Amino acid sequence: MDYFGIISLTTQDRGLRNAHIRLVSSPIPAATPSLWVHDFAFAESLGGESSVGQEIDVVWLWRYNRHAMFEAGVSGFLPAEIMRARFGGSDGATWGVPQRVGIILMFYRSPAAERL
Repeated sequence: MDYFGIISLTTQDRGLRNAHIRLVSSPIPAATPSLWVHDFAFAESLGGESSVGQEIDVVWLWRYNRHAMFEAGVSGFLPAEIMRARFGGSDGATWGVPQRVGIILMFYRSPAAERL
């Protein structure tokens, strides 16, 4: 969750609880879609309120080959009252970005090179 980069600073030392469920499928070996559902809350409530909001993430990981993979996703955040008050009454946020591109470098040592 991007609102809480430095947990102790952005939560005023109240901590953050992330209860989540993750569903993963592999319809084909190279592709792995997943669904994450999060429920965020402060570890210590403030005036009885602790719920921060819920987030839903849909992520698709695609392995191009054994050296390269791509991951993209879309997320939606439904803020609780604490977050709406803190960030000006927003009803929610949705974003989608390429999350990561990974290239795995493998170094091969040739037996012929060892003889040199």
